[in-house]
Amino acid sequence: MSTSVRRPSFTPPPRVHPLALWAPLAVAVALAVSFASAVAAAPGPNARAPQQQTAEPALPAPTLTAQPAAAAVELRWTEMPGAARYELWLWKNEETGWQLVSDTLTGAAFTHTETTPGATCYYAVRALDDAGEPVSAWSQNVPATIPAVSADQPQLSASTPTPTATSTPAPRQTRSESTAAAPQLTAQPAAGAVELRWPEIPGAARY
Repeated sequence: MSTSVRRPSFTPPPRVHPLALWAPLAVAVALAVSFASAVAAAPGPNARAPQQQTAEPALPAPTLTAQPAAAAVELRWTEMPGAARYELWLWKNEETGWQLVSDTLTGAAFTHTETTPGATCYYAVRALDDAGEPVSAWSQNVPATIPAVSADQPQLSASTPTPTATSTPAPRQTRSESTAAAPQLTAQPAAGAVELRWPEIPGAARY
């Protein structure tokens, strides 16, 4: 008598298409690229100054400082060896974005006078060669807040007041009239001085 053995049933797992395994990764990459593009295009002082050099700069970024003053900003940066001139940019707000202040600065200092009281500006500078090509990286975006004009602050007048002439006071007379004649005084200019002489008056104790 033969005995049959019943094999257990086996259901194969569903087949997964290879592209389905890459779908979550593709979505993540797309989101990362979209976020990076949005950040790069976002306006504001945190973005780098407008023109990015394609080649690696030969010099490091200059160190920029901004010192607000009365209706101006004193800007100074480190000199770059071999730089022919410097390029300075300004950021005021998102509407105007980055604006070129000057690209012909030969020194390492500049006073920016086109300012607005109470406003905060950002500055960035880099070095250029004789051909106008960048030879250094951009400096950090340095902020500067212009002092606001207080309503209680006295305003300076446009015209300068003319000093008034004062009269020379005459020597005071003594109460009693002197019986001696007035001495004859002479003045002789000398090198850096004046020689004063008068005749002696008999009976005078001092002059």
